[in-house]
Amino acid sequence: MYTNQISLYSTNDIFLFKVFSSTLRGLAIDWFTNLLQFSIYCFDTLTSSFTTHFQTSCRHDVTSLSLFNIRKKARRKSLRAFIDRFGMVSLKVKILNLEIILHYMINGLQVGPFANELCMKPPANMS
Repeated sequence: MYTNQISLYSTNDIFLFKVFSSTLRGLAIDWFTNLLQFSIYCFDTLTSSFTTHFQTSCRHDVTSLSLFNIRKKARRKSLRAFIDRFGMVSLKVKILNLEIILHYMINGLQVGPFANELCMKPPANMS
């Protein structure tokens, strides 16, 4: 995002370096100030080093597999609380498939009449 926006003004490496460092905060500025002197020769090298260093900190897309880990807690927790938690995560999933969502939802329910009913008569939609 930075390189796309700043390249509207200049493509000069010195300018890109100076403006880049002024946009950093926290761990990113710590990383930048601790770079070995003369270890970066051009802005492309800086970009590559920065991306490599912070790649594990990037947010990753939520996939339908995330729904697999949602479980209805103890019996005393309500079904509504489970559905709400499940719904919040499913809203973050970019590509949803009704059959997969239903499968993960049933898998997350405790064994009982409601889960059995959903298995025997799957709903036509999530409503």
